[in-house]
Order: sequence, then structure tokens, then C-alpha cells
Amino acid sequence: SSWFQGYRDFSSKTGNICTDEIKIIHQDVLNKLKQLYSYYDNFSTFNGKDNDSDGNICESVRECYNFYNNNYKECQQNSNDPFCEELINFKNAYDDKMNKFTPCEGLPKILPQIEQTSTQILPPTEDVDYVFVPILTTSIVLLMSFTIFFLYKFTPLKSWIYYRLRKKKIIELNKFQEALSESLQNLHVVVNRNCEVSSHNITYQPQGDT
Repeated sequence: SSWFQGYRDFSSKTGNICTDEIKIIHQDVLNKLKQLYSYYDNFSTFNGKDNDSDGNICESVRECYNFYNNNYKECQQNSNDPFCEELINFKNAYDDKMNKFTPCEGLPKILPQIEQTSTQILPPTEDVDYVFVPILTTSIVLLMSFTIFFLYKFTPLKSWIYYRLRKKKIIELNKFQEALSESLQNLHVVVNRNCEVSSHNITYQPQGDT
């Protein structure tokens, strides 16, 4: 179908886009990431101290601040760690929101800075919804997984992959056969030349007088 052809064209242009992007996340880091993500829901609802009549949202924001304060020091000069990368995203989200709204009582407008390593990508200068970043990342991973499963299960993708692999094996076999045939032909020529040389070099010993 045209949709499948479009997918083939797109996939042929992207190449192996995931090369060198696979990271191993240890269990302790994963637990911290889960805890950090759990704070995003409450933090995303914060619209300033003036809009928090019962103080529940500010209490949740205070928990976010304490979590950051207890963990940011271990990320100094180690900001390429997956957890530290997300902690930097949280700092950006916090600083951005507190710059727009009135901070909760006793909380700073800007969180302590994490010193980023030279390979760390600097945050963009334009406005970014930092709270949306982890949600978007998770959604993309789930969507890609579902899409690949759907394509493999319910479209000709499986047959197409099998055909491509089989075609590649046939091409390699043909190349091997051509090379073998050429080698045998060259060997045949060499043998014929050696035979001709040998026939010209045959001499006869003269018979002595009897």
C-alpha cells in the first residue's frame, strides 16, 4: 500500500538513528527517576502561591524542592548521568515556573545550579514546557514500540524483511559463485600454459653407436 511504501521510504532515510543512544540504567537510578517523575504531576498544577488556598500544592512543591536539594550535589560534574539529566530538566522547569508565579513561602525562586560537563547539551533559549519533557519522552517510546509491533504483526513488513534478507543472501551466494568460477577459469589457463611449456621442453637423448 501507499502507506507502507511511505514507511519504507522514511525508514531508508533515517538509517540507524539509535546508534550510541542506548544507556544502561541501574536500579537505584531508576528508582530515583520514578520518584522524580512522580513529583511532576503535582508540580505541573502549581500556578502560584496565591492560587493555592489550602496549601496542599505548595506542600507538594516543597517536597520537590527537598528532593532536589538532597540529590543535586551528587550530580556536580556528573550531569551526563540519566538521573542528573532529568534533575537538570526539573531545575529548568522549577526556575521557569517560579519566574512566572509567586513562589511558595520559604522556597527560593531559583534552585541551586548543577555544574554541567562539557558534553552536556545546553538548554535552549526559547520558552520550553519542561514539565512536558518526561511525558513526551515516555509517549514517544511507547508509540514507537506499538508502531513496530503493529507493522510487524499486521502488515507485509515481516515478509518484506524476510525478502530483503533472502535477497541479500542470494546476492552474496552469486558473488561467491562468480569468484569461484573465475578462480577455476584462471587455474585452468595456468595449467594449460604449464602443459604447453612442458611439451616444448621435451628433448630426446641421441642413441649411441651400436
